[in-house]
Amino acid sequence: MRRRSYKFEVVEIDEIIELEDVEWFRVRRLLTSLRSDKLLMKPLIIEEFKKFVIDGHHRLKALKLLGVKEVPVFLARYGTDIEDVGRWVYIANDNIKSCLSELVRVIDELKSLTKRGPDPLILNIGRDQVKVSVDRVDLYIALKYVDIPLTKVPQGSRLTSTVSLILPKLTPEDLHLLISKCLKLPPRMTYHKTYLKHITTPYPISKLLRC
Repeated sequence: MRRRSYKFEVVEIDEIIELEDVEWFRVRRLLTSLRSDKLLMKPLIIEEFKKFVIDGHHRLKALKLLGVKEVPVFLARYGTDIEDVGRWVYIANDNIKSCLSELVRVIDELKSLTKRGPDPLILNIGRDQVKVSVDRVDLYIALKYVDIPLTKVPQGSRLTSTVSLILPKLTPEDLHLLISKCLKLPPRMTYHKTYLKHITTPYPISKLLRC
């Protein structure tokens, strides 16, 4: 297999744009790990031109809390290094009947918070399917304010439930729009497909703190 090249740099942490909010329990866990191991095992992946985070929002937040001023990153381009923006799919846990009324509530709340548009929000319940037409960017922002009683799994995972909520897919242009409006997505909303996620390049935290 041909080895793929990549662009590695150390950039100022304040140059990097956060595209998503974080889950603080993940940040705290990472912070403990970084202090213990004293190594950042995987650089952040950021978009080469706009410098927004493709992968590593929780690492970025933990590094900021450590007082790091510069961060090792892979610079990535859509269509070259990044195959797909990707997405998460919501599925029900074992007790499906108990969550059906909650799902009706979720759909009603999302409809009330989201502008109508050409994009499908799909709820699968067994062989039945409910589609709601939404503006996809507006929908993702609305997700900040709605509690969804389902489990998130990456797109492409084998679904083990007959109940699933499938969001419309975001595009790179959508992400650029969000950045231009200084808006953030909820935590872990994109699931970019890129070979860069599989590259490990250990970097000493002490070296970053000396910057």
